[in-house]
Amino acid sequence: MKKYIEILGKQRYYYGVAALLFMLVIFFRTAEPKIVQIVIDNVIAFYAPSHVQSVPATDGFSIFINSLLPDFHTHGFMTVLLAVGGIYIVFALARCLLLFTAGILISNVTETVLKKLRDRMFKHIQNLPMLFFGSISKGEIIQRATGDVETIRYFLEEHFVEIMRLLALFIFTFLMMGTINWVYAWINIATVPIAIILGIIYYRQSARVWAIHEQEADKLNSIVQENISNMRLVQSFAKSDYEINRFREQSLRKKTQGLRMSVLNTKFSVWIDVVVYTQTIGSIFTGIVMVLQGNITVGELIAMYWLFSLLSWPMRQVNRVLAQMGMANVAVGRIYEILEATSEHKNEISSKTLLKGKIEFRNVSFRYRKTGKQWVLRNVSFVIQPGEKVAITGPTGAGKSTLINLLLRFYEPDEGTILLDDTDIRDIPRKTLRSQIGVAFQRPFLFSASVKDNICYAFPNATDTDVTGVLSLAEINEMLGNLPSGIDSFTGEKGSSLSGGQRQRVALARTLITNPAILVLDDITSALDATTESRLFQRLDNHLSGHTTIIIAHRPVSIKRADKVIFLQHGEVSLFDNYRQFVARISG
Repeated sequence: MKKYIEILGKQRYYYGVAALLFMLVIFFRTAEPKIVQIVIDNVIAFYAPSHVQSVPATDGFSIFINSLLPDFHTHGFMTVLLAVGGIYIVFALARCLLLFTAGILISNVTETVLKKLRDRMFKHIQNLPMLFFGSISKGEIIQRATGDVETIRYFLEEHFVEIMRLLALFIFTFLMMGTINWVYAWINIATVPIAIILGIIYYRQSARVWAIHEQEADKLNSIVQENISNMRLVQSFAKSDYEINRFREQSLRKKTQGLRMSVLNTKFSVWIDVVVYTQTIGSIFTGIVMVLQGNITVGELIAMYWLFSLLSWPMRQVNRVLAQMGMANVAVGRIYEILEATSEHKNEISSKTLLKGKIEFRNVSFRYRKTGKQWVLRNVSFVIQPGEKVAITGPTGAGKSTLINLLLRFYEPDEGTILLDDTDIRDIPRKTLRSQIGVAFQRPFLFSASVKDNICYAFPNATDTDVTGVLSLAEINEMLGNLPSGIDSFTGEKGSSLSGGQRQRVALARTLITNPAILVLDDITSALDATTESRLFQRLDNHLSGHTTIIIAHRPVSIKRADKVIFLQHGEVSLFDNYRQFVARISG
């Protein structure tokens, strides 16, 4: 309940208002059988032949209704009957107006609550550490941010107030029954404890089944997301049939859990119907006996049966409400697993401190799995002075990209210290740190937007002069001539309309336009030919003068331009003062 209150926030007061409106709706609804009782026991009895005795009103509500009617002795039957009809219509109109108002209020408040929840989730996801994204699939995050939020929306809009409405219906119905005969009223709710016990059992079972169902939905969503994201790979290996079978099997597992939920619903509905029908038979027989004994009138019997019909409705609806409550509780729990994940920016206050670019790794060790024995980096130490150009090379899997992940604080080292300008990077807010370290990745991600929008992503206020400058630096001008709309050409999803080399150059321009103090080039020329690569680095040499530059590369044309070379192998480093020294050592 605490989490629901937190989700609702200040909007919970509006739900309280809606609940009160629904209670008034229920009051008017339960008053209708009493009006019929008055018509039978008072109006009809008064105007009927003399041998039918009119029953005087004894409870407060009946006395109030009778006070609204014309005097029976001075007005005719039709006049009184029309007055009764008018009262009934007023009650019905009041009920409809209250119901409409409550419904509009609930819809508006629910959408407001869900918008805030979606915004809160998305904002929190942006601040989660990379370690979190390594422990959960993209499909699962999407399912929680969409499917689970929609489950909560349906519960809040359709069933949250429904719980209070059913409770109010039960209370008002029972009280109205009590105005007729308290003994009969208690008899009419004799089987309610049985329904409550069945409801508790059903709720627990349905919550367990739905939790498994949502886990299977996560897996299915992940399959779809991976398949669409890697369609080129799937088709290039002719694995469409494999993917279809994988999807079909997972869809079957999800269907199995859905069927389990349906079976539970059906079983509970059957048992509740047995309870309700048993209570109905008992109520009718008891009512007949009480009429014959003169304990209640025919009008009271009809009113009691009508009220019992209203009472049986909540008992039949309880499985639907409990099912949705169980689903919503599962959804809330899954959402809070994300919301309660520790933000990497917690308690950090960004500053405008400008970095000079000195980098020092001091006995740094790191492994991705904290419980594993495989060290990716082991006792790594080196210093990069401000303005130096350093190449990092080594075999695949040696830990080159890990060095950059640690520098950007995507992960924290298990041992040792990383310093920037002689300051422990743990003392530098991540936003401050990352805003001054520009990284161009080997496999760049481009948004579904124009080339210009992708370049200006990190610097939305860039001028045309800024854009023109990085276009030349990243060797993009010639490329633009081959695009249909030049710099305004749409790149497609993930840059699918561009070649690998074009994507790398657009990503490089996106990094250069921020003019970072430290520039990291992560094998950005792997998709370029040697001539374009050489021309690109010639342009960068002049521009990057005074900037600390880290070049992760394998090709000699990239490495030989560096002031120093760091060679990584088996998680350990060897430092060379220049390219020739590096070649001599490797060759030897």
